[in-house]
Amino acid sequence: MIHEFNMPPRPGMILMYDGQAYEFKRVEFYTRKSNGRETMLLVWDSRCPECGASFQTATPFKIRSLTRRCEKHRARGKRIAPKKTVTQRRKK
Repeated sequence: MIHEFNMPPRPGMILMYDGQAYEFKRVEFYTRKSNGRETMLLVWDSRCPECGASFQTATPFKIRSLTRRCEKHRARGKRIAPKKTVTQRRKK
């Protein structure tokens, strides 16, 4: 697991994962296909390490994985950096 939130972070909060910054943007409501229950997803902005393009990704409150690249460069299982570090900081 990368991180678990108890409540939505403030917009602009930065989550760092393996040297890649993810900026929290907003909460989106989502209806689960499996059981029809409504849940909340956290929407993040980041930049692709391959080309620098901005992209958005959504996660549940318990983040187990993050999208690391834009749609064009998506590569499941291909590592970007050798170590995993997670830090949080507020945007100045």
